[in-house]
Amino acid sequence: MNPKNVPNHVIDNPSPSIKEDVWLMQRLSKPTGYVNPFGDVNHEIKDKSITDIIEPDYMGAAEYEWGVYQTCLDTMYKWGAWSRMIHIYPTYKSIPVNIVSTHGCEEAEIEEQVRYLYLEVSRVKHETGSYPEISKSDLGSFYRDCQDFMNAKYIGWLNVKKFYAIFLNGDHAKHFMNYINDMHKKVAYNLDKETV
Repeated sequence: MNPKNVPNHVIDNPSPSIKEDVWLMQRLSKPTGYVNPFGDVNHEIKDKSITDIIEPDYMGAAEYEWGVYQTCLDTMYKWGAWSRMIHIYPTYKSIPVNIVSTHGCEEAEIEEQVRYLYLEVSRVKHETGSYPEISKSDLGSFYRDCQDFMNAKYIGWLNVKKFYAIFLNGDHAKHFMNYINDMHKKVAYNLDKETV
């Protein structure tokens, strides 16, 4: 069954590029001793580190050894980020997902990839009884955590090649976006100083 507003090609015949585009999804956990780094009023991060916001899970891919995770963050710092909410099933079964993406990213492409991460795992799970490896060293964690939101193992997933992150909780998305944008301001300020 194909819910309304979900393109058929996402479910029935995903393009080879969509498979490649979601292969390096960095799973994100809450850091040990996680405390809301922004407080209730203060939205300045000052001396906070990305490790106060998210903790990456070890993925076991050579690309991570070559620095793809830091390159992704650096790119997001350079361009800044914005967030929005989509629903995996827009009209059938509401599963809200928060996306934080770099300015300039293609919204429709990101939404297609996010839906693919969920729907393809769901399809294979229902056909075979097992979770497929849609992303590197991952057996459907996004799908599984969407199914059991209250006991989710991860707070987010970062597509290190496409410069966007997915969060199940809006607060985590907001904290990540605020951090990226505060870093963006620092990068812009330093670039301005260099050009003067």
